[in-house]
Amino acid sequence: MSKLYKLGVVIGRFQPVHTDHIEQIIIPALVQSEKVVVILGSCNQPQTIKNPFTVEERKRMIVRAIYAHFKNSAHGGPNLKNLHFAEAVDFPYDNNRWRAQILRFAHQCESDDSSIALFGAEKDASSFYLKMFPLWSLEAPQGLGNGHGATAIRTWIFERLEEEDCEEWADGVLSAIGLPRTNLPIIREWLAMKIGQDLQAEYNYIKNYKKQFEDYPYPPVFHTVDNVVLYNGYILLIERRAAPGKGLWALPGGFINANEWVFTAAMRELAEETGLKAKREWYNPEGKMFDDPNRSQRGRTITTAYLCVVPSRFPAPSVKGMDDASKAKWFPLDKVLGDRPEMGPFMFEDHLDIIREMVERA
Repeated sequence: MSKLYKLGVVIGRFQPVHTDHIEQIIIPALVQSEKVVVILGSCNQPQTIKNPFTVEERKRMIVRAIYAHFKNSAHGGPNLKNLHFAEAVDFPYDNNRWRAQILRFAHQCESDDSSIALFGAEKDASSFYLKMFPLWSLEAPQGLGNGHGATAIRTWIFERLEEEDCEEWADGVLSAIGLPRTNLPIIREWLAMKIGQDLQAEYNYIKNYKKQFEDYPYPPVFHTVDNVVLYNGYILLIERRAAPGKGLWALPGGFINANEWVFTAAMRELAEETGLKAKREWYNPEGKMFDDPNRSQRGRTITTAYLCVVPSRFPAPSVKGMDDASKAKWFPLDKVLGDRPEMGPFMFEDHLDIIREMVERA
């Protein structure tokens, strides 16, 4: 039987992959396409409770689930030599840059856009990317049939895996949440590692943090400030002392006090966390708002970032970690700029994206 497309493209975070992903998106792509590229999103960033699994773990989960799907099939499975993976970086404030990398991955496999199909389901607001490739055919099921979602699986992993790990009824639980049984050993292995234990603790921290707002009539919206401080090709970062993101590198900043101006809060936080008392004339007083609704696991958090350039005629400012920062350090800018920066796996929330926007577009 001839294939409909030369290339099928599947895009997702797959944190983790669930049965609807496999049965309604990836399998149809393999059946209808000569070659398939699965583009894994949210790469080159730290493991978090939202993105807990590495690229290699996600690949293993997908391949195992595909094999399991075809195990008892009379027709056998597709040739997985035609299955390829690519790793995409998130650009939450630059959709054009994100799309460019997806096009690059696809065109490395097939140059003719009319021979490419995008396989994906219109689920919620996160599915907007399906409309970003008008030259490709779109193969979309009418919603994910069983309503499975990776968010529900992650919640089960953090809250109920151990108590529901009994062989006599585990199959029913896994089927209900859409977790392929073949991936349970990978998840158990991950939970036994230090990263699994650290993220379990962070999940509990976030859960308890949100409990204090449960009785509010409306979910709270937080406003923070961040400082993008540059000096002679270096940028100032702090290492976070506590959860969330303990041990990750971040911009100096924090929450605004009820009785202060936003710009004043930025200068205060910089001094409190690094000891650097910047002069007002070093700042661009026009801050930039960063408001990706999913930028923080603590809840809806909008930040205003300010660019501060220390004049080169001054000696290198001495800094040290204080208050919420365990360390403060100057990093070469080339470690945090570019599409796959060296600091990507060690940066907190969207701070790398804030730096990119503030510096590259200054």
